[in-house]
Amino acid sequence: MKLTKPIKVFLALCAGAGLLAGGSALAKHAMTSPATVFSGPGSSWPVIAQIPAGAHVDVVNCYGGWNQGWCQVRYGKVKGFVKGATLAPAGHGNVAIAPVVAKWSVHIHKGPGRNWPVTGIVSQGKTVNKGACVTSWRGHWCRVTSGGVTGWAPQWELKRAGAIFD
Repeated sequence: MKLTKPIKVFLALCAGAGLLAGGSALAKHAMTSPATVFSGPGSSWPVIAQIPAGAHVDVVNCYGGWNQGWCQVRYGKVKGFVKGATLAPAGHGNVAIAPVVAKWSVHIHKGPGRNWPVTGIVSQGKTVNKGACVTSWRGHWCRVTSGGVTGWAPQWELKRAGAIFD
């Protein structure tokens, strides 16, 4: 694959941050939590696919301006846009969909809110499989599974491990 200037800049940023050296942080985590692929650079565009965490993608371009934070990627026959914050370096110049991990020790609740009983705790840095999220007056909560525990966690307590963009 011939690298375009935006992709070279993206990879240079990764290397400059020391993120392409040696083993990738992705190798330490189980691969879960797919990234949603949209037909255009924004969540208002139609969803065309899901790409599993850990899957290597070809980055076509990352954009600034009105569509900043979105990257066009190719994964097999799928070509579309993902949030830049879902991408992480995967070593040797590769880019992958980053897994979702707990930012710190996260309480898993039986329902989407702190008023629900706690069913388990996910340790800081541990991979979770993040499912659908809901928004309520209590904030954004996501359905998660980790280590045999399934429940709800606050979205702000989860992150994509090794993601270049926040």
